[in-house]
Amino acid sequence: NRELLDGRWDKNDVKDAANVADLVSQGKFLFYDYPGPEVRELQDLTSLKIKLKKLEHGLKVRIRNHLAAVYFPELDKYCVQSSALSLTIVRQMLDPKLIAAIQFLGTSLHN
Repeated sequence: NRELLDGRWDKNDVKDAANVADLVSQGKFLFYDYPGPEVRELQDLTSLKIKLKKLEHGLKVRIRNHLAAVYFPELDKYCVQSSALSLTIVRQMLDPKLIAAIQFLGTSLHN
C-alpha cells in the first residue's frame, strides 16, 4: 500500500492520512487497542528503567574518561578487565581526602 502511494516506505508526510484510510478500507486496521492501566504502568516503568540505565552508563563513562583519566590514569587498564573492579576502586579510592592523605614516595601531598 505504501509503495503504491509514493514508491517509498520511509516517507512521512500528508500521505500518511491517505495511507491509514486505505488500510482501514481494506480491513487491515480496525481499531487501536489502548492497554489497561497495569500494562501502561509496566510500559512506563520499563521506559524509566531504560532511561536510568542509559544515564548510569553515561555517568560511568564520564567518570572513567574524565575524572579517573586525570587523577588515576592506571584505572583504564582495569576498566577493560572488570567494570566491577573499576567501580570499587572509584568508590573507595577517589575520595579527595583519601587521595590527599596517600603517601607518595615517602612524602605527603600536604608538604
